[in-house]
Amino acid sequence: MDGAMATMDPSTVPPADSGLRQTNYSAGDPGAFMLHLPFTRHLARQGGFAELIVSKPGLSTSRVSVALQMGTVSVGNVFMVSASATPAPIAGACGNARDSGATVYGTASLRAGIYAELSTDPLDQIALSSGSYTFGGVEPGVYTVCCESPGMVPTCGNVCSNGPLTPPAAQTILLPPTMLGNQVTTVMTWDPSPPTATDLDFHVQFVATDPTVENNGNCHVYYANMECGMAQLDRDNVRGGQYGGETMTMNDVYQTIYTVYVHCYSCYWENLALEDTGLTVKTFTAEGQVSEITLPDPTDVDNYEEYPGAPDGAFHGVAYLRLYCIDASVSPPAIHPARAYSMGTPVACTSCPCDAPEGVDLSADEDEEDGPLVIAPGTLYDSSILTGGASQFFIFEPTPGYWYYTQAWLTTLGDSVMYLYEANQVAGGSYEPGTMVAYNDDRADPPSWDQYYGSSFWYQVPFSGGTTHYIIEVRAYGSWQTGEFQVLTEANVWR
Repeated sequence: MDGAMATMDPSTVPPADSGLRQTNYSAGDPGAFMLHLPFTRHLARQGGFAELIVSKPGLSTSRVSVALQMGTVSVGNVFMVSASATPAPIAGACGNARDSGATVYGTASLRAGIYAELSTDPLDQIALSSGSYTFGGVEPGVYTVCCESPGMVPTCGNVCSNGPLTPPAAQTILLPPTMLGNQVTTVMTWDPSPPTATDLDFHVQFVATDPTVENNGNCHVYYANMECGMAQLDRDNVRGGQYGGETMTMNDVYQTIYTVYVHCYSCYWENLALEDTGLTVKTFTAEGQVSEITLPDPTDVDNYEEYPGAPDGAFHGVAYLRLYCIDASVSPPAIHPARAYSMGTPVACTSCPCDAPEGVDLSADEDEEDGPLVIAPGTLYDSSILTGGASQFFIFEPTPGYWYYTQAWLTTLGDSVMYLYEANQVAGGSYEPGTMVAYNDDRADPPSWDQYYGSSFWYQVPFSGGTTHYIIEVRAYGSWQTGEFQVLTEANVWR
């Protein structure tokens, strides 16, 4: 803990000159807080830390150690357990990040607090048994378990003791093997599911420049194409954050630009938000861990490539987050954060460091003549996307209370994503997308389940409300895709 910085403890009032700061701030998402600390620029340059002490009646106190940075630091989700809970065993596993079939041998240690470092003295340390550990009779609270094994990078994760509500198996902690040469391994973890989303997917896109490599060309590595151009998806986790996350490895990076991003595959149908997953991504090279990326502030419009409405303190449930790019012109490769939320496939980096997200211009241009194409329900419209990864927008005026069935039929466009927004009127009488109310990523839907050549969804317009127009967005799924499609929205189609 940095001596000049201090704690947040709403249950006490610190002396005026103690260096302590406290808050009970909560806005937007229940339980959210923002704490303004003095001298953060100076302390960040000095490698300073702050210790957060979070307390609430009826719950055990949680302690979080935070490395200070310039600007806003997001500490992620802070967990608390019942203060009346009884001691319980904590059991879990340490896994090989790159090889799910390998057994990790070594030690597991238990440390107090969330995000405790290896430098913190352990409360207990035991030998792993076939990769598993069990700490018995742990007092209620949230702790850190660190796994260590020869030839692997030590890694830590959060666990909790909550009496009979203690999870029977804690999150699997993934250790990457020690990297060699130009290897890069990146490990994504997120909070247990539920309450967070079950299925997050790693993606990396790049151009493979080695002519001897099979699959040479435009590489896109993800769950449906797990290897290309010396890059591979080692682990694909579809069961929840408690099962260890996902791992991506670039075995020999080329002198090209890699763009790494995450897609919250299950967010839409689970009605959950990527911004609330507690996602953390750690990247390793031959120098050890070189980067740790956490979720950007979800209420700051500058952290979005596009945003369905002005920030209001609520999470809007975007589907994608661009994470970082790789500069492979140096060895070991350099990792540069390029964090930006996006509704569709993130804009690829053309240089690394990548250009920082500029946010969204929510102001209206009174001289702007272009806008969404006005369409009439029941009429089929031909359209096209000429720029890779771009969108086309269509606006219509519905009848309140009616169901609408909207479809995008692909002709030469290879893959699409379609959204429906409430339209907000802006200066000059034009409209811009507001709150997203429907979404489909080329998945068949009821009642016929026969839409396999594009996207479709149902939506009932509320009988009353202030929204008079709606906007349809059809986006090319990939940044390289262009082509033609047809769009149709039909009224009076009853489900």
